[in-house]
Order: sequence, then C-alpha cells, then structure tokens
Amino acid sequence: MWQTKWSVFDDNHLCIEFAGKFSKGTIEFEEDNDLLVLTGLFVTNYYRQAMVAILMAVFIPIWLSAIN
Repeated sequence: MWQTKWSVFDDNHLCIEFAGKFSKGTIEFEEDNDLLVLTGLFVTNYYRQAMVAILMAVFIPIWLSAIN
C-alpha cells in the first residue's frame, strides 16, 4: 500500500531502485538514464496521490457518520 521501496528491472539486471519515506528517499541506479529516474518519480508520486485519495474515501464517511 505504501509503495516505499520498489525496483525496475530489464532483461539482464537491476536498472534502478527507489526507496522512500514520507518526505524523502533515495534513488540508486548504475546507468545514467534520466527518463528512468523521471518515470520512477512520477510513479512514486502517483502511488502517494492514490493512497491519499483512498484514505479520504474511507475515512470521510466514517467521520461524517461520527458527527451525525
């Protein structure tokens, strides 16, 4: 759910590895591939936004029912 650590592989070896926490993280890669780094940052941001949306969809109805 948190997607805090994941990797991208090609046919031969590990291309890039992402590890993150709430506000910071690390990116490790062997080859200098800017497109892969940007793609990894995009995917990480996408997962974080999806997590926030899911948490809001779950907890807002609970909070509203608790208020009523």
